[in-house]
Amino acid sequence: MVQARPSAPVLVIVDQAEELITLSGEAERDDLLGLLARALDADPRLWIIMIMRSEFLTGFLGTEQARLFRDPVAVGTLSRAALVEVIEQPARRAGLTFDPPTLPQRMAADAGGDALPLLAYALQELWLAAGPGGMLTGDADQRIGGVTGVLTRQADKVAAELGGTDEVLPTLLKFVTIGENEPTRRRVLRSAVTEPSGGSSRRSSLRGC
Repeated sequence: MVQARPSAPVLVIVDQAEELITLSGEAERDDLLGLLARALDADPRLWIIMIMRSEFLTGFLGTEQARLFRDPVAVGTLSRAALVEVIEQPARRAGLTFDPPTLPQRMAADAGGDALPLLAYALQELWLAAGPGGMLTGDADQRIGGVTGVLTRQADKVAAELGGTDEVLPTLLKFVTIGENEPTRRRVLRSAVTEPSGGSSRRSSLRGC
């Protein structure tokens, strides 16, 4: 494609760039940033967008390639009205309806502007619990735990299936690291995960949770 349009701009997107700090070593991070910097210097057509959680920006500003981050754009949280639109528009396109009609407003109020992943998960569970004719109901929202409780409810269910939190919690904590005073995910080799009693079936359940 680049050869067919030699004058066309090229956009490279690096999503979840904070993992260069939370999951990668310093040498690996610097190698990648150096590669990107050299590519920018070599080709004026190239644009690079790095997407990260804002609290990790200072970690990149302290590297040798701090110039890569000279034009940061902060994406603010969505307004209540925008959240309602996020809920209503996809449902409308899919032929789904809400009962009561004010359910999207209630879910938006529960979510807040900085909880989009949680809202997305709640909407998925609500869709799976949809009634006849694609009706998304307030009763179903309560059954799944609502926006603020749906993930806790699912986590408790998985923990119970695996034998209880006393056995599962130490393993789950291995998948979390604290960086910049914020918890972030951490990749763990399967061989480093202690197998709970119950054998491979329980390990498979843990990988899928």
